[in-house]
Amino acid sequence: MANNESNVQVNSAPQVVGAVENPVNNNAETSPKKGPSNKRAYKQQPVYQLLRHARNQYNHQLDKDAETKRRCIKAALAASPDLYPDQLHFELDFRVERERLVDSKRFCNSCKSLDLNPYFVADNIVFEGKTVLEKVLKDGLQVIGEKVHIFNAPLWQDSEGIYKQEVVNG
Repeated sequence: MANNESNVQVNSAPQVVGAVENPVNNNAETSPKKGPSNKRAYKQQPVYQLLRHARNQYNHQLDKDAETKRRCIKAALAASPDLYPDQLHFELDFRVERERLVDSKRFCNSCKSLDLNPYFVADNIVFEGKTVLEKVLKDGLQVIGEKVHIFNAPLWQDSEGIYKQEVVNG
């Protein structure tokens, strides 16, 4: 009988030792496991991918004017043929984004009160990025501040009279 009692004690001793070790293991089991994320990767629209590249170039330039923005966009187009095969496709997507601003009566009225061309200002705001565009749509043109006056220059050379036609219609 003594042997059976000692066996019981021997068997119970490891359980006590195991119980002391288990709190560390229990913490590991209750902590959240890191695995693959359920969130989808955010894919930015091609127009904003290209504009981000152009803005990065523009931010490193000494001259901050519309001509420099044009050159940066053309350089970004040349560097990213996988996004846009030619400038026309980019301009079409760019103009869709610009129309979001120009369709806003508040935006157009703000531009007219400041004696600015809404199409030129909208082009420059789209160049600044989607976040700025959304802020202007939500909070108005005042989020741009004083630099809105340097936005009164076209980003596109008006070789086809497109801006003239838009201003007459707008």
